Amino acid sequence: MATAVNEIPDILGAPEGTNGATATGRLVPPQDFATMADAFVEMAANADARRALGARAARDAAERHSLRAVISAYQGLYDEARGLSEREVGPIPAL
Repeated sequence: MATAVNEIPDILGAPEGTNGATATGRLVPPQDFATMADAFVEMAANADARRALGARAARDAAERHSLRAVISAYQGLYDEARGLSEREVGPIPAL
């Protein structure tokens, strides 16, 4: 559960104003305390929804925030700063 501010919608994989099937969390409007409370009550009452969000969040964490993903992202930034193309750099070796 989070408010839809700054980069939070991107982090949760849910464009602002949506709670799509690919989202890893629920978004509510900022400063909307009643909606936040309702969302917490709804999630507390729906074990299937909690499990689905948890499973998506775990997959997202493994894909986007693993050591390999972070190394690849930083390497891409360094290569971009150096003006290298992906073809010139080649694949990142296995960890």
